Amino acid sequence: MKPIAQTFIINEPNTGVEAVFLTKLDLFFQKKSSVFGVEVQIRETENGFPTRRVVPYGTKVLEASEVSVSENAATATTFEFKTPVLLRTNEQYASVVVPVGGNPDYNIWIGQLGGTDVASNVPIFTNNQLGSLFVSSNDLHFP
Repeated sequence: MKPIAQTFIINEPNTGVEAVFLTKLDLFFQKKSSVFGVEVQIRETENGFPTRRVVPYGTKVLEASEVSVSENAATATTFEFKTPVLLRTNEQYASVVVPVGGNPDYNIWIGQLGGTDVASNVPIFTNNQLGSLFVSSNDLHFP
């Protein structure tokens, strides 16, 4: 798997909340390495694109043995951050998944507009409009 990023926005209704804490993140893997782990980073974005700037405490590495896989995206792998990650409301961030050592043995489940949800077998015909998916060949640049 090449490094992959999904942008998202912390939307908070007009309650005056300035930030939220992210404590964990669930991802769904189709296959994994038997040796190398995988890292998740929460990064800042610029003009809608992921940057190299990782939010403080926003990284978590799991060993291969800690990663769950499933044939139908039914089993989550939870990345629990050691310290809650502070994210400001109405700001865009990116969750970035990077296989340790650039290992190609990881595949992650994604939903694609026009495709079919593998868990429910329902067509995907709407987009939540809250973020974009990016793939990078080397984790140096996300277009």
